[in-house]
Formats: sequence, structure tokens, C-alpha cells
Amino acid sequence: MDYGVTSIKVIYKKSLKTLKNKSKKSFRNDLRRGYPSLKSLMERENMREKAIEKKLVQEVKAVGGIAPKFTSPGFDGMPDRIVLFPGGHMAFVEAKAPGEKPRPLQLARHRLLRGLGFRVYVLDDERQIGGILDEIRTT
Repeated sequence: MDYGVTSIKVIYKKSLKTLKNKSKKSFRNDLRRGYPSLKSLMERENMREKAIEKKLVQEVKAVGGIAPKFTSPGFDGMPDRIVLFPGGHMAFVEAKAPGEKPRPLQLARHRLLRGLGFRVYVLDDERQIGGILDEIRTT
């Protein structure tokens, strides 16, 4: 069974209400009956995001660039990858599961980076990769 982003949000809200109105034991019994746990739904979304990110890295490498993972300790909300191409072409890419949007802190970081003159892309579909890479390489 495929649970989309909307389903996850609905299940999450129902789960919170359930926890408030039921004992933890009763809630665990519901999960045993086959209702998906919030954790398992979030893991599925994370796997989709990782698949998109992996595809980005492969396609960047295929056209002569690199896309290292970007981590910034102490400065949360930065994009997932920096895409670098020969000739000094670069951009930041935030990978998201299909249909997901960046969190408010991530949006603030995107505005900051754009204000500094960098390009920032949000990628939530593998079909967007080619267009994003063409744009990075030509500007």
C-alpha cells in the first residue's frame, strides 16, 4: 500500500489524537492490527528522498561534475548537496520526497543563499534533474 504525503499528515494527526485519547497500550494494539506507524511512513518518505538524491549524484557525475553532500554543523537548514561543474558553475540542491516542501528554516536558508547570489533548487522529482543540471551548466 502506498501512502502519500497527505496520508502521512492525516495519519500523524490521527495518531496524536489517538495518543491523547487512548492509553499507550491501546495505541500499540492498533499498530499491531496493521495500521502503519508514523515511523514506518516517515522511513518510506526518507527512502524516496534518498533515491532522488542518489539519482542526482549519478547524473551530475555522468555529465562531468560532482555533487558532494553538504553538511554544516551549527547552521541547520542548509541544502543537501552542492552541485559543481567545470568552469566554476555551481548551485545548491535540496532533495525532497515527492510532493514534500522545504521546512521554514530551510526556506530561510534558501533566501539567504539566493541573497548572496547563489542558485538554490528544490528537487522532488527525478524528472526535474535534467533541467536543473542544464540550467546550472549554462549560467
